[in-house]
Amino acid sequence: MLSAAPDLNTVMIARAGIGLGMGGFLPAVTTYLSEMVPAKLRVSYMSALIGCTAGGYMLA
Repeated sequence: MLSAAPDLNTVMIARAGIGLGMGGFLPAVTTYLSEMVPAKLRVSYMSALIGCTAGGYMLA
């Protein structure tokens, strides 16, 4: 989507917004998972979350 931006300023503003959104996403979801998932499964869920988030960053 950023390739359709009309100029560099638009790209920089969009990237800053994406960075802020993703920066707020990870701590919120990590906290939610650590509270809701049973202790026995917590390590597996947290590892999957971190791994999938990193994979998503690379694909984006």
